[in-house]
Amino acid sequence: MKKIFILLLTAIAVVACNDDCDHVKEPISPDPVVFNYIYLSSGTGCWYEEEENEEFRPTVNGKFYDKYCNLIRAGETEGTYEIRNNGTRMTETYKFMGQNQFADWKISDVKEFSFVMSSEQVAAHTYEKVVETYNLSLGQTQQISFPSNYPGYVVQSYKSKNDYIASVSADGLITSNGEKGTTYIKIVTDKGNAWVKVVVGDNYTDLWYDYGLLLDSTYTQMRTLLGISDDYVAENNAYKYFTPIHDVINYFYVIINPTTQTVEQIVLYLKEGVPEADIISYMDARYYISSSSSISKLYTIMALENKNNISVAYNTDRKTISFTKDIYKMPKWEIFEALICESRQSVYDVFGLNPEEASKEKLFYFYGQDADSISAAEIGFDKLTGLVEYVSVVLSDKIAQHSDEITQWLEKQYTLYDQSDERFKTYINAPEYASSTVGITWDTEEKCLTFIAIWRRIPDFSVFVDKTALQLKTMIGEPDREIFNSYVYNFEEHELLKRVTIRFNEEITDASKASVVTAVLHENHNQERVLEFLNGKYSASKEYTDEMSYGFRTKDKNVIVKYTPSANTIDYLKSFGY
Repeated sequence: MKKIFILLLTAIAVVACNDDCDHVKEPISPDPVVFNYIYLSSGTGCWYEEEENEEFRPTVNGKFYDKYCNLIRAGETEGTYEIRNNGTRMTETYKFMGQNQFADWKISDVKEFSFVMSSEQVAAHTYEKVVETYNLSLGQTQQISFPSNYPGYVVQSYKSKNDYIASVSADGLITSNGEKGTTYIKIVTDKGNAWVKVVVGDNYTDLWYDYGLLLDSTYTQMRTLLGISDDYVAENNAYKYFTPIHDVINYFYVIINPTTQTVEQIVLYLKEGVPEADIISYMDARYYISSSSSISKLYTIMALENKNNISVAYNTDRKTISFTKDIYKMPKWEIFEALICESRQSVYDVFGLNPEEASKEKLFYFYGQDADSISAAEIGFDKLTGLVEYVSVVLSDKIAQHSDEITQWLEKQYTLYDQSDERFKTYINAPEYASSTVGITWDTEEKCLTFIAIWRRIPDFSVFVDKTALQLKTMIGEPDREIFNSYVYNFEEHELLKRVTIRFNEEITDASKASVVTAVLHENHNQERVLEFLNGKYSASKEYTDEMSYGFRTKDKNVIVKYTPSANTIDYLKSFGY
């Protein structure tokens, strides 16, 4: 009977409304989104409020964690929450600055990936869902999977909150760029926003805002973000902002470049009583240590050499932290020092393949006074070895104005050797001249920094053995003199070499081949350095070592190398004798 009744109802329904009827069909509405504990804690269980840079993490059992990092305050709060009135109200209980706090929120505009919280005291804030979370290592990439996970949404764009930490391409490929920390990537869709959380390094709680993001902002952009300053210091063109509810920062200055009218430095003044160990521990984890002294620690935000790098300096005496575009170390001066005695290819790797002028003796690069770091560079090569003998760079106008900072850095990095001239300061890269390999000259008027070889490497004279006289002239030029079937080259100005004699077994013609090459060293040469070089360049040979000489062979075993300290000579000869 029940089956007959169901069949009758079905028949009536078919007769009452067929395909030809003009009855208006009501669309099927999706189930409404309900604001409850499961809604809040599902998925990643994380929501992001862009305006306050706030991460809200509620749990299904009524607890919440609130992590925030903005210009007013940075830290993390935890408490409890309760949803009331069928999901239209939410109350929170938590501690703020040591005091118990209670907040009663109105909940509205609840959607799959967002909701709005407001109260009589606080304006409306929109919280949007964090749909994906990734922990990346430096240089790692990750494809956002939102489009495939939520095909009902049309992605319109992606945008990262901090490109120093991680950037994102137009098709959603995330790239970790070098800075450690947490950033959020906005997914803009046809139905609202969603977010991706990216952590590089540890997922720690920040002690302060990433002030490096303010650098290079225009004055107008700075005012829009920070509002009217509490004070202004005309002498430094600095704007002062107090942060009374910040746990760590008392106030900070924003220093504007008077020429470009852009932010060139941020200086934070810490509150009294903030433990120094906490500051250093955080900075060691958050940034990359560059150098340190008894009164300061220098960091960079990026792990890689990057023209957009930012220096972060902690002055332990003044209790200040400053953020500055990495100007007086960009490119880092250590790079220029490291080029000394390196190949021409190494120069191309640093400066590029297209110098303004190029010859066998030198390369010249020109970038202009508006460049970020250097306006020009000249690199000179040793005529005998072809290796870099000196690197001289002229600073751009942007960096030259910070000459005092450059001097301070040089004095921390190197040993002051000569300051008799007020204009020129000379440094060495070791405590004593005898152990130094590079000298540094700082021209404070012309803003020119020069790195020059003090101890030049011994050329690999083994390559001269068995070369024709014509080939040798092509390689190292005409000899200073020719005597007893030998070419003699003098190197009085060389720190290590005195002269080089190349002997032939016959009267010299263009086709004559060199049989022995003898390098005569200065009497006061450093034997330990010479042995260190020879052991690194060749293979030690007991067969050719005796009481007077140290024996070596080239890697291909075609040439014997004998160093005789008492005679101040290094001989290179064919392994089958001469």
